[in-house]
Amino acid sequence: MGDALRQFSISNATISQTSLSQSPNIYPFRAGTPTLSANGTTNGIVWMVDVGAYNSDGAAILYAYDATNLANLLFSSPSNGAGAAPLTAKFTVPTVANGKVYVGGRNAFTVFGLLPN
Repeated sequence: MGDALRQFSISNATISQTSLSQSPNIYPFRAGTPTLSANGTTNGIVWMVDVGAYNSDGAAILYAYDATNLANLLFSSPSNGAGAAPLTAKFTVPTVANGKVYVGGRNAFTVFGLLPN
């Protein structure tokens, strides 16, 4: 069973009962762990690796969502070919450092970032 990535508000140490937004993608059970990146208090991005293809030896897919509204998909990596993430591994967590996103997989990792001019 799966579900969408969901955004909830917190007020007075209480999490809201209803979600503010949710991703357009449905992730399978144990699909991944989200990671957040931002430039101070602006330009928040939620990164999520879909590892649902683990049992079929498929590639992981990296998704990026607007942190203020998860319905806004900003990026998704292709499932094969140039720009694809490596073969998926269980419990892969995207790592953000120095303006790049690193995705580990089986015997490889992929670095996502802006290409130089």
